[in-house]
Amino acid sequence: MPYPEAEETVMNPEHFEAPFITEEMQSISVVCTECGSHSKPDFWTKHNDPFERIASTHPNGGFWRQVGVGVRCSCGATNHVPVKAIDLQHPLYMFGDEAFRGDEGSRHFVGVYSLLGATSGPIKEIEDDLLTLKSEVLSDRDPRSWSIHATKMASGQQRLKHRAYRNLRREDVDLLFSRCAELISQLGEWGWNRCIMTVYQIGNHPKKERSAVRRSLNRGLYLGLIGDAIYRATAQRLHPLFTFDAQSPSAPATGSEGWADAAYFGSRHYLGHLFITHGNDVRPPRFVAPASEPLLELADVHAFHAARSIWQRAQGITPERGLQQFGSFSYINYRADRVLTQVGSDIPDSFIF
Repeated sequence: MPYPEAEETVMNPEHFEAPFITEEMQSISVVCTECGSHSKPDFWTKHNDPFERIASTHPNGGFWRQVGVGVRCSCGATNHVPVKAIDLQHPLYMFGDEAFRGDEGSRHFVGVYSLLGATSGPIKEIEDDLLTLKSEVLSDRDPRSWSIHATKMASGQQRLKHRAYRNLRREDVDLLFSRCAELISQLGEWGWNRCIMTVYQIGNHPKKERSAVRRSLNRGLYLGLIGDAIYRATAQRLHPLFTFDAQSPSAPATGSEGWADAAYFGSRHYLGHLFITHGNDVRPPRFVAPASEPLLELADVHAFHAARSIWQRAQGITPERGLQQFGSFSYINYRADRVLTQVGSDIPDSFIF
């Protein structure tokens, strides 16, 4: 099946906090009223103050929000560019998890973030279905007493060490993953499932430098994913509410990851943030204990299989579980200063090779 044409998004590698700039934003320009030349907004300069709503001092309360920006022309004139301000009506719940695979020998690595989302009705149905599935897999245990961790379940050695998994056979795990894929596919019918990925190679550098590269890529994947979701959700009058698996042990207690908060709050100081949010305030993602919510368990399953599929295909191996089982996703390829998006049931070869 041919893939649709990829949609291109731009980012600036010198400004890792800056939001990615969508095709629509790239096309914005204004004709100068003084000299007639075309000018574009400056999306890459960091401002002292964040682009956010300001509380009104009016007795009735409320907020002021910016609905336009001034763009300075080379002739010195300032011209007005409107911001498409959209009022949000309903929450959109989005749950994300990450997976990384790598080979220290070849220095090749794969990074993936999966994000599953829908409004409250479909989310509740999928949560109930997952509880039923878990009850069938381990009928002697309360389904709320154990969580699905794909990496541990896929490993025979780790299953034997796990209190809940120790009696599961390989075929039990395969069936569980297939049933999870069905639930994710059902959720995908609402059009909000997305996955951002990158394949990269780190040269023969000291371990500290390799860690720094991975951190910057992790930050880029994270900002690219939530930026894409925010832009598309707010365009449809939906308020995205993000929940992610925590990466550090202390994050669940505070609900935040230091690096993630720094990246997101930093991005609010760039003009692009005003455009991708359509003039709205979007809360920073919440970080909780891994697999502590049903949709995070499913996000973990998809991220694990997406990273594994990419890694195996890059090695010339046919994946044992095709991503087609997981239904439709917006697959996003993060490379250098470009982000390409294609909607489909698998990751295109061009995103991997």
